[in-house]
Order: sequence, then structure tokens, then C-alpha cells
Amino acid sequence: MSNVLRLVKHKSWFIPGNASTYKTLTGLGFPTTRISEDAIGILKLVLSKHGIQARVEPFSAIRDKFFDAAGEWWISNGGRAKIQNTTASFRIEVSDENRKRAEKLSSKIAEFKDRWGLTGEVTISELKNTIKVFFELTNAIRNPIIKTKVKAENEKRAVLELGNFRISTSTDRQFFFWRVETKCGSEWKPHFQSKCLLTEVSDPTAFLGNLMVAFNYDYDDRPRKVKKESVDSVQ
Repeated sequence: MSNVLRLVKHKSWFIPGNASTYKTLTGLGFPTTRISEDAIGILKLVLSKHGIQARVEPFSAIRDKFFDAAGEWWISNGGRAKIQNTTASFRIEVSDENRKRAEKLSSKIAEFKDRWGLTGEVTISELKNTIKVFFELTNAIRNPIIKTKVKAENEKRAVLELGNFRISTSTDRQFFFWRVETKCGSEWKPHFQSKCLLTEVSDPTAFLGNLMVAFNYDYDDRPRKVKKESVDSVQ
């Protein structure tokens, strides 16, 4: 588990900056490719509990680095590039080789778009003697796609024990599953289970906040129960 996480801030979301950060967050109970800024307080508590730090950088720096490199490559092959905050336009003379370059650039932009959860169309067009690759970024964002060789941890169950009860949850690409179990001796017996669409799950921030209060409670200050046999012995 990495002791320093790399997070990228894009609008109201924090996105894992690399596969290592995503793997660490998944292991800590955040199996998602973007985290709302409303939940960042809870994330800080979890990271602090495990001695982990986070470095945050703006998405604009990631975007500028990518498109600057793309522009330099395009210009080095005889093209022209015009890059702004929400649009990027690349032009070059028509040729079979440049058509291949346009396809390659379009593919790279599409991969970048998917990686960071961007929305917008990448188009290739030809007008007279010019090939044009154009990308326009929209305001909407979606879940980023982070490629990793490690099996996604969200395929495993997450378990929370509450005395003699425990709740287990898991997800797939469409549903959120949960199960309530009761403890019978040394075994756990299923009591109730169900599922709902991922879009039907409400904001968990307050719920997680209460869990973190309990998780960070100082056990040395917690009132201790007196065993009944100890009380009887005093009498």
C-alpha cells in the first residue's frame, strides 16, 4: 500500500492520478474512480488513520501537459495546432501518412477523454487539401476509466460488523448488493439480502461520517462495563 497518494482535482471531484493510488483507495474502502469533494473529509480521516498522505494537483495541469505534447508532435510532422481551454484543433495537409497520423491523434485524445471522465466528441474531417482533427470539451463529466492489471477490488464484499450483526455490500457495473447477517455462535447466518441500481443509492456522506466517528473513537476513554460476577463478589 502506497504511503503517498496522487489525486487530481477536476471540478468537484477527486480522481486517482495513477493505478497505484486507485489500488490503495480501493483497499481502504473507496473502490471508485472519482470521489466527491463532499466526502473528502471522510477520506482524510481514513488516510490519517493509516498514515497515508495525499498530493493534489489541478486537472488543468494534466490537460495542458497532454495537449502541449500532442501539439508538439503534430507540429513536428508539418501540421498546425490551436489549443484552448475547451477546444483543440489540429490541421495538416492531406496525405495517406497524415490520415494515419490523424487517426492516431484521435485515438490518443479518446483514451485521454476516457481516462479522466471527460465528455466531448473527437472528429476527423477533410476539406480540400486539409485534414482536421477537432475536439471540444463539454461541461458534463462521467466516471473515469483507470486501466489496471490488478483485479478490481469492488468485486469483493465489503463487510461491516455491528456487534452481533454485520452488513456486507458489493457492486457490479449496474447494481449495488447488500446482505444483513446475524451471529450464531461462531457462524454468520444470512438474515436479509437485496439489491438496487447504482443510481438508486443516496448520498452516503452523513452515514460514512457517523461510521468514522465510531472508528476514530478513543477506546481508552470509553466507559467500561462492570461484569456481573464482579459486582456480586463485592456484595
